[in-house]
Amino acid sequence: MSGLKDSVYISQYYLLPKHQANRDYLSVSDIEILENCIARYGSISFAELEAVSYPDCWKIARENSENFLIETAGIARDGGANEKLIEYINDMIGFDELMI
Repeated sequence: MSGLKDSVYISQYYLLPKHQANRDYLSVSDIEILENCIARYGSISFAELEAVSYPDCWKIARENSENFLIETAGIARDGGANEKLIEYINDMIGFDELMI
């Protein structure tokens, strides 16, 4: 953690750099992706960012006080998997559990 403290100022929820980034370590595509993300998400509130970045499966797990695990099927569903693929995934998980 001391390395982080040497590199950034911590202000509320923000990490602010103490030094300019060394872009020599980043590829052109890395920089493009970072710039696109900053343009898209840099000015939205924390609540808006949370709503955009946490899929339904995370919200469901968070609301379940007995078990905070995110179900594999939920991850697949949030990623666009159809029910046939989710059934296959669940079958493979069941098979793996039998083999242990």
